[in-house]
Amino acid sequence: MENYLLYATGGLFLLFLLFLSLYISEKRKSLALKMEEERFRRMKEDAKKSMKNLRKELEERERLLIALPDYLSRLITLRSEDKIKHLFERTLSSILDIEWFETYWWNDAKRKMEPEPHERNHDFVHAVLRDGIPMTREEFLYRATSTSSPDLSLCVPLRAFGRSYGVVCIKETKDLEEKRRFLLLLAQLTASAVDNLYLFKKIEEIANMDPLTHLKNRGYFFHEFERMLEKAKRRIQSLSLLIFDIDHFKKFNDTFGHPAGDEILKRFARVLKEHFTNGLTARYGGEEFVVVLPGVDKEGAYKLAEGLRKHMEEKEKVTV
Repeated sequence: MENYLLYATGGLFLLFLLFLSLYISEKRKSLALKMEEERFRRMKEDAKKSMKNLRKELEERERLLIALPDYLSRLITLRSEDKIKHLFERTLSSILDIEWFETYWWNDAKRKMEPEPHERNHDFVHAVLRDGIPMTREEFLYRATSTSSPDLSLCVPLRAFGRSYGVVCIKETKDLEEKRRFLLLLAQLTASAVDNLYLFKKIEEIANMDPLTHLKNRGYFFHEFERMLEKAKRRIQSLSLLIFDIDHFKKFNDTFGHPAGDEILKRFARVLKEHFTNGLTARYGGEEFVVVLPGVDKEGAYKLAEGLRKHMEEKEKVTV
């Protein structure tokens, strides 16, 4: 009887262990299933967030790609550096949605930035201008030997055809890499427009200038004189025209040669520019020169012309 009870107890214990094992196994399966469901739920949420962010990014890119051609079409029509700068800065805050930015333009005549960067940002901004490449704050600090600690997150050069015209900087850190790409593209387009404007002005200046005396030429004189005359009529103002001729120039030219004659023409042109700082001074042709004086009446023009004649007679006289 005792053996029977012992076997029965052992059997029940084994049965208990079997059920316990099955219970633990089912619990593990249930827990694993819940964990898998939770992992799947999180993956689904992450996928939704990623899709939402991707959709937002694509919409932003599409908006920028639509805005850029419009910006370019307006940019190429501008013939003023100030208007180009204004359009660029207005566009930054609109299509790129940048909360804070600063544009530092290089003034070549003064050899300085306008406006001057804050002392803590000076080295950062000038490094980007000098090297002509965009830099984040971290990239600058890694490369630089400067002890300054700039508060700008990104600076991009306004550079075209190997020449830097300025630097644009932002403080934002959100979507910095995306903003970097489009900011660089916008900066390059703007710098190209400024470069084209400088080239256009240089070509225009060459076309309107007498190459020997560096005064305005005959063609420019006729065009500008007509405009000045109409303006004087509208405002009911005086306008005087002086015509100068160098006496015995042909004889001097024939005696001493054309190089010496050219020097006389250049010398007289310098005197004209020194005496008539206002108005229009031009070479009319040969040894003839013209000066247009807005706001000067007949008597005033006569005094100025006579003053120049006396100066030439007393201090600039050349005899043959």
